[in-house]
Amino acid sequence: MAKKKKIYVLDTSVLLHDHQAIMSFGENNVAIPITVLEELDKFKVGNDSKNFSAREVIRFIDKLSGESSLQEWISLGSHHGSFKIALENNPREVNAEYVYSIGKNDHKIINAALFLKETAFIDVRAPVEFKQGSLPGAVNLPIINDEERALIGTLYKKEGQEAAVRLGHQLVSGSLK
Repeated sequence: MAKKKKIYVLDTSVLLHDHQAIMSFGENNVAIPITVLEELDKFKVGNDSKNFSAREVIRFIDKLSGESSLQEWISLGSHHGSFKIALENNPREVNAEYVYSIGKNDHKIINAALFLKETAFIDVRAPVEFKQGSLPGAVNLPIINDEERALIGTLYKKEGQEAAVRLGHQLVSGSLK
């Protein structure tokens, strides 16, 4: 029996961290909520690595689409799954905006994943945060460990948000842990 493909829904932070992430899930399928595209569009202006990543992801998606509709599954090629933009973000069962708060992009992204069903949730928070609560079935692939999270928190308290953000950027530069 063939192994069932999973659907990975990618958040903006994943794509800003690795602009080639769409191709990183083997023969599984990848969906990007429309909310993520809107966020990437805001990040594409500037000279930082996140701005470069946003532009590269948008170029890649444009190239992928060709004459196809991004609302339909598009093949990513041999030994890869398919890709699409998830426009629907109003699930019929659990609605993250009603559970958490209305109007936040993160909750719209979760809703897009809930609408797709059978989605693998990748949670990039530090392990200690993941243990405090996560969506059922989520997989933790942290971009910082608990010690690094503590360092960022301590720096935030001592020197403020700007210093903490700078350290956070330093720690997550490079590949996923």
